[in-house]
Amino acid sequence: MDTTKQGVFSYLNNDITRKIPFTRLNPSQIVIHIPEYPATIIDYDFRDQRTMLIFDGDIPCNGLPRSADQVAVLSQYPMNVSSFHTRTARTFELPHPHTVWEDGSITVTVSRRVLLLPAGKAILLRYRQDSLAVWYCFVKVTHGENGPIIVFQNTDY
Repeated sequence: MDTTKQGVFSYLNNDITRKIPFTRLNPSQIVIHIPEYPATIIDYDFRDQRTMLIFDGDIPCNGLPRSADQVAVLSQYPMNVSSFHTRTARTFELPHPHTVWEDGSITVTVSRRVLLLPAGKAILLRYRQDSLAVWYCFVKVTHGENGPIIVFQNTDY
């Protein structure tokens, strides 16, 4: 298989979407060099036709197609803001997954996840750095003659 058309798509906090090249370590593993992050070894079968995505956030219930898979959670880190900067929850919305501290700060634990996505659509949750507001991110994966294509569409705040 031609690995020059392959890459790992990323959508990380405070970063643009990009395609990161990887290095083949052996027939069942790759090394990914994410900017400002240590080199990461991921188990990956090159016969798999699904598209690899690394993103910071959560996966809502039934947000992924049945044939999608979470391969790894690379790290977890807290995002903190003052409660002054957060939006007041409305009674008809789902509860926000956060922790409120005595000093008035609010924390959300964000996971850096590695997914394998088939062609189709998925929904992911991302968090704004300045207010911890939830963004729903609609992901559409298609396959072109030059490899996979991912389109990200975020909801408005």
